[in-house]
Amino acid sequence: MADLNYQKVNCLHISDSIIFWTNSNTEADFIELVDVCYNFYWKSLQTTFPLRGCLTYGEIDFNPITIGNGKDVKFYSYSVIGKGLVDAYLKAESIEYVGCLLDKKAIEKVNNEHLIIKLIEDKKICMYKVPFKNGFRYEHVFRPMKTKLNDIAFRNYTNIIKRLFTNASKSDIDNLSENVKIKLNNTIDFINHFRETD
Repeated sequence: MADLNYQKVNCLHISDSIIFWTNSNTEADFIELVDVCYNFYWKSLQTTFPLRGCLTYGEIDFNPITIGNGKDVKFYSYSVIGKGLVDAYLKAESIEYVGCLLDKKAIEKVNNEHLIIKLIEDKKICMYKVPFKNGFRYEHVFRPMKTKLNDIAFRNYTNIIKRLFTNASKSDIDNLSENVKIKLNNTIDFINHFRETD
């Protein structure tokens, strides 16, 4: 069991969605949320499943209740609502690779250019030409690693990405749907962005 005594970011896991949020909108909360998203993203790429996400700014409301009848039967209401949640979901669903955006709404809210530059210098985020369903545009995104990849590391990372996609879809690489193959190839292109070149 994880030690949550120092945790400052809320987390809710429902089916294939994982939602992180903070209780306020301070700069310190933003930094905590960036750290959680960055760490969760790069670890998920290496161990679990392909995911798409978006860190944005907006309202979210979560008031869980559980009602029991005394016979081990319970009614659970764990509804999460809010414009921030909807915005994050729609933006994450619109990207055509396995990645996580740092949305301009969050950047505008924190309103600290030096902090964003520090996140770039710390190699947690970068600018990338993101493939969306309706075209490409440059966005701030979370990095999958802090270092550059040589040819062998790139090959190994590519094999890990392929395995994530085939495990998640329970299909071999040749039988993936065209939509999934596009996301797979775009993800490999993203990893290639961090490859060492002569």
